[in-house]
Amino acid sequence: MLVNNLHALGYKVSSKSGRAIIRAQLRANTKLAPMAFAKQMLEKDLHNYKTSPQNTVVVFDRGISDTLGYLISVGAQIPKYIKQVVREHLYNQTVYVAPFWPEIYELDAERKQTLEEARETYEIMR
Repeated sequence: MLVNNLHALGYKVSSKSGRAIIRAQLRANTKLAPMAFAKQMLEKDLHNYKTSPQNTVVVFDRGISDTLGYLISVGAQIPKYIKQVVREHLYNQTVYVAPFWPEIYELDAERKQTLEEARETYEIMR
């Protein structure tokens, strides 16, 4: 919602890679293991980061560090190379993280986290 409104105002926006991956899984009627999902998410987020316009504001609706947060949330061991990629690809000195907003949280075909799981994910990412 917030990101869509910023896009409508003319800001450059990078969408959620996780949703694109989940959408593809739903179409193929498959489900990736957590590490395979994390690797795909990292690959897409790195691509979005590297191809985003320079010298302008770009709003990332999730990003590279989300791979780390996702792996923490599912209790997976985090490979060293993922930690390295996150350290090497910082967005900016100042990053805005929207507060957890339960009033607008909705489950859908791509979003399966309960409200409490979403809150926990937010706390990890913050």
